[in-house]
Amino acid sequence: KGDATEAVNATKRLITQDGVCAIIGPNASGQAIAISSVLEEYKVPDISTVGTNPKVTVNDDGSVKEFNFRVCFIDPYQGAVAAGYAYDRLGLRNAAVLYDVASDYSQGFTEFFEKTFTEKGGKIVAKEGFKSGDQDFRPQLSKINGENPDMILMPYYYKEVALSANQARELGIDAV
Repeated sequence: KGDATEAVNATKRLITQDGVCAIIGPNASGQAIAISSVLEEYKVPDISTVGTNPKVTVNDDGSVKEFNFRVCFIDPYQGAVAAGYAYDRLGLRNAAVLYDVASDYSQGFTEFFEKTFTEKGGKIVAKEGFKSGDQDFRPQLSKINGENPDMILMPYYYKEVALSANQARELGIDAV
């Protein structure tokens, strides 16, 4: 379901009732961050398969979490590489961002994309948000289209990407 509270409760049950010695998952950053304090408290290791937010494995003070691991790239890397590719390889200079305001992944990817893209000389011409589960992206896409971007960054999950990309094409948006 992607709910942080449910992830914490399930983790506590797995540890205290089922007696697991390790956990693989959850997948999303928000849930992986939420369960990290439980894992540290009970000293049970976890491997997050696609939890890309740095906070999955690193505390706010910069110290490394002892029982939290990942097997994927992190947002700073992904965002920087995407920005570099867009700017250096594709020659894009004006980017718009449509992101999920309720997703740690989407927020983190966006943050690091924007940082690298603007440091290279690119411009973020529009930034619009939505919440997971939304189905109509036309209002945000119309605002984005008005800024005539070369590209639209869509750092979120497949369901919303499919809907928003199709709606962008329906509106005649031809940005990358």
